[in-house]
Amino acid sequence: VARHAPERCQAATLGSRSAQRRAAWLATFAIFFVAAGFRGLFPQFAGQQLRLAPTMVGLYLGLMMLVQTLTFVYLGVLRTHLASGQLLGPSQFGAMLGLLLLTLRSPLWAAVCVILLGIAIGVSFTASQYHSVHGRADAARQSGINEAVVGMGNALGPLACGLAAEELSPLAPWILSAALMAVCVGLARLRGGVDAG
Repeated sequence: VARHAPERCQAATLGSRSAQRRAAWLATFAIFFVAAGFRGLFPQFAGQQLRLAPTMVGLYLGLMMLVQTLTFVYLGVLRTHLASGQLLGPSQFGAMLGLLLLTLRSPLWAAVCVILLGIAIGVSFTASQYHSVHGRADAARQSGINEAVVGMGNALGPLACGLAAEELSPLAPWILSAALMAVCVGLARLRGGVDAG
């Protein structure tokens, strides 16, 4: 029995890493789906529902990208021990909350939403990139898969959210996005890859 213990331990470790990588890919697909749909539809939503001037809309979108960048710096430079995804679950739940806050049609809650989305983008992409390349001989292939996941989210988000806005209501894209994130988080947790925090 003792002779097979190291093999079992190694297999468990590899299984855990694989689950974490899949969870990070799910989170990255979801948040880039959301972010792409958000960037496409928020200007119209903000103008019509929040009565924001174009300059303010630009500031909101710029704030989201600034927070995303600061999150990259925080995880990649200042707190590298968190880069593997310890904040993945909380950041995804935060993004879901932010999307639901948009339904309140408040400029203040919209600002909170863009901050939470920026954090989730930074955390998710950092974790998925980490698990795609860290300690892997096939890092180039895994990194390519990671970028393909990002591309799928970027492509499908605007299409699905645009259809939801046109066919249902101006609030439908945010509810759809929150629901997708909930499904992805649920799938990741079932596979043992995301801690709710």
